[in-house]
Amino acid sequence: MEVVSPFKVQLSLVVIEDVMKKVYLYLVVGSLLLIVSFFALNSIVNKQTSTEGIGINKESSLNLDPNPAQIANDPDSGSSSIAVVDSVVILFDSNANDSVRFVLTDSWEDGSSMDIGEVDNIIYIYRNGNYYRRKFDGPVLVSLFGAKGDGKTDDTEAIQKMLDSDYKHIAFEKKTYLVRKNTKLSGFPNNDQPCLLLINKDGTILEGNGATIKVQEHAQGILEVQKSTNVKIRNLNLVGAGNFPKLDGNTGRGEKGTAKEGYYTSGFWGYYKNNSNNTSSQNRGGFSGRFPQFDGQTGGTWGVWNGGYIGNVAYGLLIHNGSHDVVIEGCSAKSFNYVGIGVGHNGDYFPKDLGYKKSTNITFRNCKAESNYSAGFHSMDVEGFILDNSLAINTGHPNASISDKHVDPGYGYTSRGSRKYTNGGVVEGSRFANNRRKGLDVHAGNNITFRNNSVSGSWVGGVFAAWSNKSQPATNIKIVNNAIDNCGGGPGSLGAIYVGASGSESKEFRKLNAIIDNNKITNYSKSGIWVRYGHSVQIRNNKIENSKKGASANLAGILVLGLNENDNAEDVNIVKNTIKDNTSNMPRGIQLSMTRSSTIDANVIDFEKDANVGLYTVKSSGLEVTNNKVSIKGKGTAIAVPASVGKVLSNSGDKN
Repeated sequence: MEVVSPFKVQLSLVVIEDVMKKVYLYLVVGSLLLIVSFFALNSIVNKQTSTEGIGINKESSLNLDPNPAQIANDPDSGSSSIAVVDSVVILFDSNANDSVRFVLTDSWEDGSSMDIGEVDNIIYIYRNGNYYRRKFDGPVLVSLFGAKGDGKTDDTEAIQKMLDSDYKHIAFEKKTYLVRKNTKLSGFPNNDQPCLLLINKDGTILEGNGATIKVQEHAQGILEVQKSTNVKIRNLNLVGAGNFPKLDGNTGRGEKGTAKEGYYTSGFWGYYKNNSNNTSSQNRGGFSGRFPQFDGQTGGTWGVWNGGYIGNVAYGLLIHNGSHDVVIEGCSAKSFNYVGIGVGHNGDYFPKDLGYKKSTNITFRNCKAESNYSAGFHSMDVEGFILDNSLAINTGHPNASISDKHVDPGYGYTSRGSRKYTNGGVVEGSRFANNRRKGLDVHAGNNITFRNNSVSGSWVGGVFAAWSNKSQPATNIKIVNNAIDNCGGGPGSLGAIYVGASGSESKEFRKLNAIIDNNKITNYSKSGIWVRYGHSVQIRNNKIENSKKGASANLAGILVLGLNENDNAEDVNIVKNTIKDNTSNMPRGIQLSMTRSSTIDANVIDFEKDANVGLYTVKSSGLEVTNNKVSIKGKGTAIAVPASVGKVLSNSGDKN
């Protein structure tokens, strides 16, 4: 009997232990490989899009039989299914080396019954007698519908397919898309189709992802939203053709012209959009009868300008025709000859009323409008409008000059419309810079508020709100907490803030119900605050500092002017304002002319240099002028208010 030494036993145990460790290691590694394989397979079967969505082109090698009827007759014909599990069809895209899932469905997105003739083999397929809907986690990308986004290919129809699809979350990739007028769009009796249309949608979210959509033809708008509710459009950049028709010498008149200056479009400007009105044979206007042509030559008629018709108008983005609860956020629009981003269109009602319904609750937030010809933003025919934290810059003709006879157009924001105006609008927290005519403008509107905005560099006026006529009122206007700098100075200057009415209308159409409160006005021309022919205005707590010379004579820091001695401005109350000036450019601090039943109380007027009169009234009656303090360091009269105007008490004026 052989005796095994303890040494050999110990060695054997070590060997066995080593073998066991290797076996254990192999088991662990094998288990890990099985787990990884399981998740990999699961990823293939269940893989969906990222938050940016799937973008598989219909023309890729994904085998989605192009003829649904053929599939109905032969369900196995050309099938590229790799699995059918739990009512899910999984198809493989060999080009993208990826799988795509389709989920069993029995109705369209809106709940209506399905029809095999409408299966698109993009979003819906038909297999083995059943309908399936493509499944996404994120938004559906436009490339799925064939859009190239190379800035050269016409992507109009591909993008329209996406907009027409019943997916509620759709998106662009960050590319440049070229589009053109889409004459295939129906429901446009004026033949004024845009390039793209979002219509009859509820709950659609359109993600721009920083994409740019551009159009090359003059006076052609890009995107319209009609008859839609709860729509959100985000982070989309829209670029128009730019290169606007030329100005007529130093008249300042161009595409928006008159009978003798520029192109005579004033009778229909703003009515015809998207090249629906052929004006090429027109010969009315200025330019001495020789109209500039796009090729640099001149002609006896207007001709065609950069593929479009002069006097037609384009919007980058237009919301109208009964749309509700629409939010436009983080979008930009530049180089359009009418409006960058707007709600409502005059041409819906003139010259022919199309019967379109009013839109409600429309919001533009964090948007930018740049280098558009007529206006950066506009609103009309809307109940409830908000423009928030946005920027309008460089509106107007790029060759316009402050020395031109006229500066028109060029509005940062404008509210307009005859009988179809904005009712309930707020413009707040936004910046309006270098808009050549006016920063903020109300040609027509009710219950409009401008607050916490910055307005600068507008040559005619900073903030404007005035009745145009009885069909275009400006009522219940609030101008509060705005900073207005370097406005006025051009021809026809109206100063920093102007509110008023038309002198041709009766008194009942001049009531403003305006509040002008706590604004800071600096480096202004003409007047800091001007009330002309208007009634019912409260001017209080404003700070007005340092005037500058302009094209026409300056008037006063605060000026109230009636129509005539028998038709006065009235119920204008000027309280606790501060007017300081160290330039000697402004002749008067506060002036009331042909005004009655009004109050001037507790204001401070401080002129460091010469002035004509600090506080002045003329041809006025029924006034209360109390507790005002006036100081003029240079030459001038502190207070010129006759006792006959009414109650004149406790005013102090010193002159060193």
